[in-house]
This record gives sequence, C-alpha cells and structure tokens, in this order.
Amino acid sequence: MTATRRAGALVLLVALLALLAPVAAGAAPGDGPRRQDDAPADGATDPFDRLAGCIGATGRLEVVLLVDESASLKETDPEDQRVAAARAALASLDRLRGTGPGGETQIDVLVSAFSYDFTPVGDWTVLDADTIGEVDDTIAGLAERDSSMDTDFYNALDGARQALAERTAEVGQGDGSEVCKAVLLFTDGNFGLGARTTPEAEEEFGTTKSYAPGVVLDSEEAAQEATAAGVTALCEPGGVADQVRSDRITLITVPLTESLGEGPRRLIEAITTGRGEERVCGDPDTDLPGAYLPAADTDELLRTFDLVASRIGGGSVAGEPARPTPCVDDPCDEGAVPFTVDPSFRRVHLFVGVAGEGGRLVLEPPEGDPLTLAPGEDTATDVDGIPVQATWVADEAVTVDLDVPTGGVGAGTWRAVLVADEDPGDATGVVQVVSFSAIVATLDPDSSLTYGEASTLRAEVTAREGDDVDPDISDATVTALITDPITGEETTLDLAPEGDAFAAEYTVPAEVTASALRVALRLDATTSGGAPLTSVSPATDLAVRRPAGYPQLAPARLELTSVTADGTAEGILVLVGPEEGEGCAWFEDLEVLEAPADAGALTLETQGVGRSDADCTEVAAPLEVPVEVTAADRADGTVSGYLRVQLARGAGDAPITTDVPLTFEMARGVDEAKRLVVAVGLLLGGLLLPLGLLVLINLLTTRFQVLDHVRAAQVPVAVDRTGRITRTDGTRRGLSLVDRDFHGLEDEGGHRRFTWGGLVFTARTPLNPFGEPYAAVAPAEGAADVSREGRRTDLALGLTGSWLFLLDPDATRAAADGGPVGEVHGQLVAFVARGPLAAQTTRLADDVGARLPTTARRLAGLAGIELAGPATP
Repeated sequence: MTATRRAGALVLLVALLALLAPVAAGAAPGDGPRRQDDAPADGATDPFDRLAGCIGATGRLEVVLLVDESASLKETDPEDQRVAAARAALASLDRLRGTGPGGETQIDVLVSAFSYDFTPVGDWTVLDADTIGEVDDTIAGLAERDSSMDTDFYNALDGARQALAERTAEVGQGDGSEVCKAVLLFTDGNFGLGARTTPEAEEEFGTTKSYAPGVVLDSEEAAQEATAAGVTALCEPGGVADQVRSDRITLITVPLTESLGEGPRRLIEAITTGRGEERVCGDPDTDLPGAYLPAADTDELLRTFDLVASRIGGGSVAGEPARPTPCVDDPCDEGAVPFTVDPSFRRVHLFVGVAGEGGRLVLEPPEGDPLTLAPGEDTATDVDGIPVQATWVADEAVTVDLDVPTGGVGAGTWRAVLVADEDPGDATGVVQVVSFSAIVATLDPDSSLTYGEASTLRAEVTAREGDDVDPDISDATVTALITDPITGEETTLDLAPEGDAFAAEYTVPAEVTASALRVALRLDATTSGGAPLTSVSPATDLAVRRPAGYPQLAPARLELTSVTADGTAEGILVLVGPEEGEGCAWFEDLEVLEAPADAGALTLETQGVGRSDADCTEVAAPLEVPVEVTAADRADGTVSGYLRVQLARGAGDAPITTDVPLTFEMARGVDEAKRLVVAVGLLLGGLLLPLGLLVLINLLTTRFQVLDHVRAAQVPVAVDRTGRITRTDGTRRGLSLVDRDFHGLEDEGGHRRFTWGGLVFTARTPLNPFGEPYAAVAPAEGAADVSREGRRTDLALGLTGSWLFLLDPDATRAAADGGPVGEVHGQLVAFVARGPLAAQTTRLADDVGARLPTTARRLAGLAGIELAGPATP
C-alpha cells in the first residue's frame, strides 16, 4: 500500500511541546557569540568546513568545473596544467561520492569553458561508475580549447551562477534544506579583453559587453576601457562576486601561479575570497569566502585537489605535508613518515608522491608484513587486519585508503616509507595524511532558543550514527556556527566544557525574524592515540521560541506538498496560545526567494487567521492553520521563500515578526484538460485512433521518478492484533526508520523498471486510456517468493514518500504455531528523497502507523489466513 500524505497535527503538537519546554539553566557560559562582522575565529568561515557541513546535511553537491579556454593559455599553460588539475579534481570528487561526511554523497557535475563568454561543454551529469569515464574524456578534450578571445571573469562567473541556479530549481530537495553548490575555476588569471580587428572576430566574439555600454571593442583602447568596466562590475558592492557569495556558492580557484604577475594574482585572489594583497572585490569581510589554491606544478595540483576532496568530505589533516628524502633500496627512518591509526577513526587517507628512479611506497603496520606499492600497480588487500585500497593517480602519485574496523584492529603507529633504487639527490617525495573520525559533536535535544532572552546551548561528543566507538579524546573544543536562514547572516559561538558536555549562553538578537536558526557544530580534539581530530556536524534547525505571553508556532519550517500540473501546495501551521494571558496572530504575505520562471505569480491562501493587524486572531487552544500556495502557471522546479507571521500578546506590546521558511516542488505533469479536449476532437474522426493515441501517451509518460534522487529501505515488521507495529530484525523494537536503513537506487535500474531488495518494480500502463499508471512488484530471479496479494499496488510512480507492505504468509502462519494468527508478518518497503530524513521518516511513520494494521489484516484475509481478532485502530 502507499502513503504520500502530509504529517498530521499530532506531530506538530508534539513539536510544540518540545518548543514550549523550559530553557535549560545553570550552564557555564563560553566566551560568548561572535557575529561574523567581528573578527572571526580561525576556521569560522572556512569554505571546506562550510561545504562539509552542508554535504553532511543534504547528501548532495552541485559542481561547475569552469576551465579557461583563452588564447593566452598557449603561452601561460603550454603543458595544459589546467586540464590536469580539472581531471584531478574530478577524481577527487568521485572519491568523495562514496565517502562524504554523512555517508554516501550524490555529486552532479557540469563541465564548462570560458573566454569571452560562459560555455557549457555537455550537460549536467550525475557522477557514478558508468559516467566518470565520460566526464573525464570531456575534460581531457579541453586541452584543445586554447584559441578563443578574452578572459572574461564577469561573464564566466555570472554564467556559472545562473547554471547552478537553474540546476537547483530542477533538482531541488524540496524539504527546505540548503543545496550545496561549488564552482571550481581553472585559469591563468589574467582578466583581459581583446580588440576585434577582423570581421571574423567581430562575428564570432561580438563587439560589445553588457557591463560596458557604448564601448565597441574595435581597438586596444576600447578593449582596455571595457576591461576596466568589467572589473568594476565584477567587484562593486552587489556585483557578480557578491552575487556568487549571496547564492551560497563556494568558489575554489586554481591559478597557474608561475604565469601570474602581482596585479592579476591579487585580483583573482580578491575575486575568490573578497580580499587579496592591497585589493578587495565585493564585500571584503564576507562570511562566505572561497578558497584560493595556487600550486607550483602538476604534482602539487594533484595533492591540492586530493586535499580539497578530503576536507570537503570531513577529514582532519594531520599537519603540513611531510617531504621526506627517499631511502635507497630498503626502508629507513629518513624516508619514513609515521601516522596514527586510532580506534575512533573510520578511515585514514594518504596522498603520497614518490621520487627518484624506481620510486615506490612501503606501508609498514605496527605488526605484520609491510606492503610495497609500485607505480601503476593498483592494490586492494588487508594489512594487519585493515582493508587497504591503493590507487595510482599519476606516474609518481598514489592515494591509499585504510578502512579502519571496529575493536581496535590495526590501531597504533604506522609508517609510510619512500624508497628508490638510486640516490635521489635533492629530490624529495610528499606524504599527506588525512583521518576521518567516527566522533562528532551533537546538539543536546533539550537545547532551545528564546527570542530576546539568554538561552543555553549544550553539545555532547558522541559517535556518529551507526558507529560503535568510544569517544576518548582530550584537548577538545566545540564551536557552534549559527545561521539565520532568512538573511544568511552567521554567528560563531564557543562552547565551554561543562562536565562531560559543552555549553554556552546565546541571546537571539532583536533583529532576527526567523522562526528557527540553523546550528552546525565543529569539534577539534586529540584522540587517545595522539592524532588530531576535526569534525563538522550536519546543520540542524533549532526553533526560536517567542517570549512568555506570545503565541508559539510549529513547525519551524513549512514543507508543503508537491504540485503536479495545476494543483495547490498545501501544509499546516499550528499556533498555540500563551500559557498565561491573551495572544493573537495575523499572517502577512508570502515572500518568494526562488521559483521557476514559468510559475508566474504565486498566491497565498490561509484559513482561520486574519491577514492584518485589524484582524488579529485570538490564539488560545491549539489552532491548525491550513496554508495553500497556488502558482499561476505550470512549471518544473523548486519554490522557496518564507511566510511572514505577526505574533502579539494582550499586554499591548509591539508584535514580533516571525518568518517561517517555506518550500515545495513543482512538476508540469500531464494537462488533463488538454488531453480530454484532444480526445474529444479525435473521437469525432474515429474511435480506435484516439484511444490508441491515449494509450501511447500513457505508455510514454509511465515512468518512475529519477532513481538518482531516491533512497529506499526494506524492514521486516510484524503487526499484532492491537495494531502495534514492531521490527522483527532481531530488535523487536517499535517501528522506526533511521539513516542506515536507506540505500540509494541510482544504479538499480531505469525509468520503467528497477530491481532492489530482491524485488522487481515495474511501471505498468493500463489498457484503459483513462486509467492511472501503476507499479507491479514481483520477486527477483533467485529471491524468496512473496505473496501474490499486493503484487499490483498503487505505489506512487513518484516513489518519494511512498511505502508498501509485502505479506509473508509463511512467517505469519509460523508465528501462530497452529492456532489463530495474532501477528501478521511481512516486509515494509519505504522510499524517501535524498537529503535530511527526520521530517520524511516522521511523515512515513505516522501514515504507516495509521494504515498498516488494517492493510496487513486485509492482505492476510485475502491469503486465507485465519486471524485471531480485529485490529484496534
């Protein structure tokens, strides 16, 4: 059976009870909050920490690879270092795909070039084992593109920004979460325009620039004038550089250092980070700076991007890279770099550059035999009980990953030893060590915020979900990054030790209007084995309570139902009156931050609450307010914005403005009215032809949601005669769905058929031309059979938010032991969208709890199983 219904009022009231709980007191404060317009702490605005936290929360990254193709590269980059760097970046992103800070990460890549304008090279591609080769070939082909005119950073970055905006609208999460976006820029760094001195150049490259009106590029003087105008338009307040940052795009720039003069170097660094030496571009104090990564040669570029992917993936860097002199013939201390494998680690990653004739790496464990890694020989084996994967990414560069098992296996001091056949002279290798810990700081669920009042935030150091390790650390510091989702403003807060936890007081500023603030935690510590540890937790929404006497509301973020065709997005906002005194509320309008261009005007409708201060509606008992948003036209994409609510109390004080973030998905769907009109017209000319055409239309449009965007879980459950649902996978605990239950479907099939969990899901087209497409479920070849009851199901082809129950008649009869059946056994299959799970699994659990007992008993009856008694709703 299926479920796509929104969460009920009960869940919202439970959320409100948590919101109304008293603020914890007695915490020893930290050093107090720092707004980002104060001097930030080291790493407070670190672009890699920011991306790691975002990816940990959303599980998705959109990346534009932006590669220079101007003619100046023939002199500044004759060895095509920009292409080597882009390919190294792609390999690092592919590694990140399976090892992000929150587990599996989906990465979408757009390869593009720029000179006089922004030019996509191909389409957006979801990285996987099948597509990585194609994308790498596309990047390799850019080596031939070095004959164009201009190096126009204005058009390049504006084009990349727009491409990311369109992609975000196309595949937006639809759950209010931030979409993680990055631009990787590879260039010789010279912003310059050329004079169009031939008719062919004028036709191919154009003679004007949008940022230099009235200037015709037909002379060197005009080109210099337009160049100056382009730099101004790029770097002025609110210009393209600031727009990239306001869109929360992380710009990572790789200049070809040896080709840059001082002026170009300062400009490109300022474009990337906001300020360079004696130069600014846009807001110099931006809290969203990019990363400027100069590298001297191709080997350094490989290491740089290996480090980029490790940092984005949540890795802790063990200091500066070591540069040992290789030993001759046999391992020695001079060529050795020790590193720690701690029981709290999930993985250790090494980037090693060998040197000298016959250069190679010898990996020495604390116990057992060493492993020798020679160039070109990729290896997968066990060393001292730890699985080791070695991949040569270049002739003299190898990456090594150690997947650390639980129980302390292989823990201790290892050595990476560089060895060569001959004396390398002055040549040195390089060893970079990065660890990935299972330990993270998490926000105490009792933490809360109150508008205008000092509140206490508490954090605990724990193992990540699914990891079983002891968080034995020392010298620990915890820093909270607090983000206003309405304005984007960020504040850092140092949490001080308090027993086994960390705590600090924080007062929500009076100018904050958001109904919740996003909080991410950074942990810096030393493990029991002496290794440095850094981890960034996924950001969570922390509701901001209004002071006593004011109404409260929930949820803090509205996730409306999706709209297909001409439908309406719907949701419920719950208002609760103050514990004492009188309070009232009214709604103002919807502020749209992002929407598909084709959607037209968006109209807000609410019921039961006034729309002005003159109609302030009294709030006493909990009040459910239906919220509906209707678009003027059909469109595909994501709508995001916020609903402004005014909350007032009876004492006559000024109302408090509260902005509730709001989001929903739009899909054009099939225009039923037009289809019927077409059908009527065709019926006038014949009967079979139009019916056949409608069947064909249904056949062409019968397809599952794109599997790249979906995760699925299969959980064995039992439903007893009272309607209680429990898991039967050995725990017999109540029904709950957690992150480790879900798996991605991107490699499991196509739009019409996929196989997962021993089941084959097929999208079926009904013969009735007016019937709805449906999904059929059958056991895969070689899998255990399931009951035929329910094989045809009304599982939504959209998948996300749907579930079905597969009856296991043998297990059900076995549980009865020959008597009447008291429990119905089977498999619960549930589907969610990629991204944060909490809201999705809550909706699923509510609907499964409400409908599964009746569904299970009905299927058991169809299978001829005698039941002991009726289920209690």
